[in-house]
Amino acid sequence: MSSAIDKIRSHFDSLAKRKIDVPEWDLVIHATPLTISERSQIYRGVVEGDDHTPLVRILMVKAKDEIGDPLFSKADEPHLMNHADPAVVFRVASAILSNEAPNAVELGNS
Repeated sequence: MSSAIDKIRSHFDSLAKRKIDVPEWDLVIHATPLTISERSQIYRGVVEGDDHTPLVRILMVKAKDEIGDPLFSKADEPHLMNHADPAVVFRVASAILSNEAPNAVELGNS
């Protein structure tokens, strides 16, 4: 019989990976579900009312290429904050977090 932690890990590992087409940026972003540790990293130091920094940090933490390498680093934060279309950042961050976004199996990428 599996331990409780094995069941928890198995469930998390079964959650869908996301593939998000971003034609405005000529990118395909791959993302896995957000962990509690990553959520903590995203919201660390964010002041109440700052709705934009977490969106950018979601991209920095979760946006990967097809082999799993990060697309953005901490050094990209000012560029994403000041030189990226906010509507696209919001759409992509929302897709990364959304349970409704298409997953790799649905897209034939499992």
